[in-house]
Amino acid sequence: MGLDPGEVTMQPGTILPLGILKNWAEQARDDADKRMRDLDAPRRNADVQAEKKARRKEYAREHQREYRKKYGDAHKKAEHEAHLANPFARRAKKYDVAECELWGMWYAASGKCQICDRQLDLAKLEPGRGMRDGVVCVDHDHKTGRVRSLLCDRCNKGLGAFDDDLDLLLRAAKLLGYK
Repeated sequence: MGLDPGEVTMQPGTILPLGILKNWAEQARDDADKRMRDLDAPRRNADVQAEKKARRKEYAREHQREYRKKYGDAHKKAEHEAHLANPFARRAKKYDVAECELWGMWYAASGKCQICDRQLDLAKLEPGRGMRDGVVCVDHDHKTGRVRSLLCDRCNKGLGAFDDDLDLLLRAAKLLGYK
């Protein structure tokens, strides 16, 4: 009795067997349920992904707690000592340049910021919180990734605020009275 409702033409007053009506009703309900599931799928998937992410975060936190309980802060001391032994190693890898290039920039600038001539401190090469005088930043072009120079934290953040846009920098210079 599996008649498709689209195949049947009914005359007014036609009485259909109850089985056919039940099949049509069940099929209509199943189709509506499927449409609702399809509409709801992205939200459900996002919920599932959010739950997985939360579980991974909690696992990572627990792992960190156990590690700290077992080893304390020994890894921080070791990292700091390695950094002091070779301060440009991590940055050279990050910006895909040879360490000798960064050292060359350092010596060519006499250890000073290329913009403001502030003396830079290699011990402060590690990223810090907020603006600190003397922190060494590797200035690079965000589009090409090419390293341009070594700057202090203030000058690097100042350039970053202008998004490497020369027109904006020239307008700012004009505002300060430069022609």
